[in-house]
Amino acid sequence: MRQQFKSYRLRAHLTQKHVERTVETIQGLWRQSRKNRLDMWDSLSKLNQNMKKEPITGTEIKKAFRDFICTQQEERCCYCRQWLFRVAHAKPIDHIFPKKHYPHYSLHFWNLAVCCADCNRLKGETVWGDFCKKRFGYPQPNECEEFYHPRFHKYDQHIRFVHIGTNHGVISVYKGITPQGRFLCTKLLHKVAAERMLLSSTPLLGSAIEQIEEYRATVASRPKLEAFLQALDNAVLDVI
Repeated sequence: MRQQFKSYRLRAHLTQKHVERTVETIQGLWRQSRKNRLDMWDSLSKLNQNMKKEPITGTEIKKAFRDFICTQQEERCCYCRQWLFRVAHAKPIDHIFPKKHYPHYSLHFWNLAVCCADCNRLKGETVWGDFCKKRFGYPQPNECEEFYHPRFHKYDQHIRFVHIGTNHGVISVYKGITPQGRFLCTKLLHKVAAERMLLSSTPLLGSAIEQIEEYRATVASRPKLEAFLQALDNAVLDVI
């Protein structure tokens, strides 16, 4: 774990000469988040530090992080294992412990993973694990035995899956082979697979959701947009 974090620190910015300053910036925001139990994700998103003619922006920092983690995840969604390099628009950075409930984990290195737009949307702000919301330190791997943690658990040890291509889309089947894997299937993957089957049979709805996700990936947090997407997901899940 330490080696992975050390490796990331060397690639925290896509421009090598900005790496040191980027690490300092992230650490400063993280300390504020931790000390005051604040969600600093939007502050990172809006970041734009002038450094001569080459600013360091939150967008660049998140892109560097996304590239690093995608490599760790073999370019697949951390939850459903969909190929991420085939996704033209969104590769959301997911907060494993939702920042709404755990704001002091909003910039924690081990609380961030990269998933597809479907998993990010359907997982939403669901809290996994029975940890006190006021807990200061981040849970250790041996404490995450009741649920699947994508940064701590190895996917193939917990879940089996198959993707079957058809003329109208992809059918996905998932099976949990451990308690953590079964948890992920029950809480998320079965919903993702069912929704994809439904949307493949209703192309207009699928296209509309895809356009919304494209827009969502380009803007900071929008409460009304998130509320709309949650209502849409609930309606789709009711149909399923």
